[in-house]
Amino acid sequence: VAGATKNYNELLRCFEIMGQFNAHTVLSFLLRTVENQRDLNMKIGVLNVLKHITNRLVPQMKDLQSLLVAGVQVFKEEQSFRVRKAFSQLIAAMAPHGYLSLDGGQSLITFIVNQCALNDQDEEMYQDFIQGKSVPPDACSPQELRAMCERVLELWTTTIPEMENVLWPHIMEFVPKTDRSE
Repeated sequence: VAGATKNYNELLRCFEIMGQFNAHTVLSFLLRTVENQRDLNMKIGVLNVLKHITNRLVPQMKDLQSLLVAGVQVFKEEQSFRVRKAFSQLIAAMAPHGYLSLDGGQSLITFIVNQCALNDQDEEMYQDFIQGKSVPPDACSPQELRAMCERVLELWTTTIPEMENVLWPHIMEFVPKTDRSE
């Protein structure tokens, strides 16, 4: 396990070093890698690398923010809770750097809010699905994903002053519509 962690950290560092010299090429490569990818581990790996370079290559990524926001839109329809968790972590990392105020950023916020709406029925279906199957060590249940995304929203509203301008104009869009005919 220690060797795997060391290799993982070295891999992140390699992408970081390459990105310091040509962030556009690195970002384009990562986004192309997941375009038609079916392997969940590959998707999670790319999302983790994107999160790392988002946090570590802030100046190099400044002109590429719109490209990243557009490129990760493919993950909004993801069914795997493991991938959704990694995607949510990337979105959380993008927030303090101004990505969510760009075109397409609102749909990423909507993704986080939708994860907060996961309910007990989602959890029951997940538990039925994994019954008798070997679960990967990084598995994520709907309940865990919901709790994580709730913490993300709380952190955004309490620690990132700029998020008020991003969240407030759209707050009513998140209020569920009710059927008045009842």
